[in-house]
Amino acid sequence: MFTRLYLEDFRIFKDQTIHIGNTITAIAGHNATGKSTILGILGNTCELKSKFGTTITDKQFKTEFSELFKGSKAFDKRSGDIGTLFYLPQDNDNEIPITLRVTWQKWDKDSVDSNRFRILPKWVDHSISEKVTAKKLSVPSFYLGLSRLYPLGEDTSEVIEERKFKKKLTNDDIQWLIKNYKYILSIDDSISSISNYEIFKKRSGGVNTSHYDFLSNSSGQDNLMQIMYLLLSFIKLKTEYDNIGEPWPGGILLIDELDATLHPAAQIRLIDLIYKVCKQFNFQAVFTTHSLQILEYLSSLQIRNSDINIEYFTTANGKLEIHHNPPFEAMENDMMISTYYLTSNNRKINIYSEDAEARYFIRHMLADYKDHFRLLDIKLGGESLMNLLYNDPDYFKNVLFILDGDKDLAKTKYAELPAKHCNVIFLPGNEGPEALLYNYLINLPPTHEILQENFDKGISIRMFKEMNPLTSPKYASYEKNREKYKHWFIDNQAMFDDLNIMRYWCEDNQTDLDTFKKTFVNRFNILASRTKIPKIN
Repeated sequence: MFTRLYLEDFRIFKDQTIHIGNTITAIAGHNATGKSTILGILGNTCELKSKFGTTITDKQFKTEFSELFKGSKAFDKRSGDIGTLFYLPQDNDNEIPITLRVTWQKWDKDSVDSNRFRILPKWVDHSISEKVTAKKLSVPSFYLGLSRLYPLGEDTSEVIEERKFKKKLTNDDIQWLIKNYKYILSIDDSISSISNYEIFKKRSGGVNTSHYDFLSNSSGQDNLMQIMYLLLSFIKLKTEYDNIGEPWPGGILLIDELDATLHPAAQIRLIDLIYKVCKQFNFQAVFTTHSLQILEYLSSLQIRNSDINIEYFTTANGKLEIHHNPPFEAMENDMMISTYYLTSNNRKINIYSEDAEARYFIRHMLADYKDHFRLLDIKLGGESLMNLLYNDPDYFKNVLFILDGDKDLAKTKYAELPAKHCNVIFLPGNEGPEALLYNYLINLPPTHEILQENFDKGISIRMFKEMNPLTSPKYASYEKNREKYKHWFIDNQAMFDDLNIMRYWCEDNQTDLDTFKKTFVNRFNILASRTKIPKIN
């Protein structure tokens, strides 16, 4: 497999490295940043001779840079090395460095001028000799460029006839194509058959239904079928290698602007199919994209999959910069030419808590992150809050719920919600915030600063015990202990503020505080990914 491409000096690229994922790599960024050029260089380094296998449209597994991109005698180098591509063989831990050099050649023996711009490899095939060779790696490659989008309706041919290819599709092949085709495009039409054709620079297939035939397929349908034909071609090639016991060298499928003509849901489903096929049949896919939906989805997949890579190209600061696996919000801001600061007032996570007393704790414990969230002024019990999430998860999964520490959901119908949506956390301790604070005060050591610095105000452990909300006549009219503590808290909040009680509580309960803050940041960042809000670093 290919691991990375280093370009020392070629066009816009100066001393830069492109990292290639083990399974799929997305190259994204603004226009004119060299994304498509990278595809051409990668594919140009390898090919599979036709005698070892072809695509299901009878094409060679080959990419030729000079057939895809034109050289400029005014700006491109006349000759010399431009960089190195690194390839890791399937049965070897030693990377093979492949030096890349440019040259200008004649198109054929009758040509007068050398107008064919080529990039040629230089490497040592140790399995044969120690001599430097200019041959291409024997690895199947295929480049799908934008010529695949040439519409049938604009072809000048009077009649477009079906084309028969040498390779025959089995019934299993056809069912695989139809099943994935219908799923990706979300269509219910009954497909009776697939017809192949050839126009301009492309060979493709279209579906026939009871309502329309292959000549009436949309650009999106046509584009998808071409991509699926290539995926199936790699599947069949790998299977052929396995059947004859031939070592599989891997392969690389290159697609320019993968998202073109496809609606957002189809883009995501196509990504899933490409990833699944590439991983199962051990070849790589590299594609360019401008789709924020794809970039957001790949960013979420990277949390669990290390074989996915995003290379983001930008000239935002004048010269080309390549960012390796940047946060999605960074790519979104650059794509949209916006910043976090332009919309920061609206880019906050809403926090739902049980009551004002809980919010008092939350404000003090999460003071470092106050600019990242909006603490809503509501009063609902823990189970009532969970009922919101239970009945309307589409909206409330993007809200952070902070429940009191004494809340136990284990025996309720909401037990699975915290793990399912990752947006529910609990205040420290095993009791409500009011009881937690009262028990903290009556258990202060005699030498504590709260007591020593405020003796003149009558502050003492004896005083705290005298105001015990569970025994004080002042709160006897309240039946529930929770209500007694709540009114005790309300009555004494001015004292808590004056004595800066929460600062001391945080200092004296540092371990609990750190655990709570760590959990908060973790859950916040999960919601930030969902809602396209900058994460907390």
